[in-house]
Amino acid sequence: MPDKLQFFMDPYKVITNYKSCKINPLKSKLESLSCSSVFHYLYPEEPLDGLHDSLVDCKVQSDIIVHSDFVPFINRISSIQTIDNIFKTAQINEWKRTMEPTRAVHGQWQELTADNDHVRLHMYV
Repeated sequence: MPDKLQFFMDPYKVITNYKSCKINPLKSKLESLSCSSVFHYLYPEEPLDGLHDSLVDCKVQSDIIVHSDFVPFINRISSIQTIDNIFKTAQINEWKRTMEPTRAVHGQWQELTADNDHVRLHMYV
């Protein structure tokens, strides 16, 4: 991450946090808030090629942010996040996943497969 990059704006967080935003599902009736869904809602005539390419994703998010339905929400409290907070949260979540205790499965457990499907009928009889 470049040292000079200190802030990030996540369009998803802004759209979901502000119910007065016209893109919020309560107003837009969007079933999904994926980048492609929001982009097609805001720019129905624009083609969207190469999604999930990092440069295309960056352009799509930029186009969403500069749309007139989004602009009024740019300078709000939960709009801008520091990069440090994003990575702190990601790091904490990773630690929680890796430090989660693992437990042995109890003795009667048998993985159900096509070959042993008949076994489960007889285990509890």
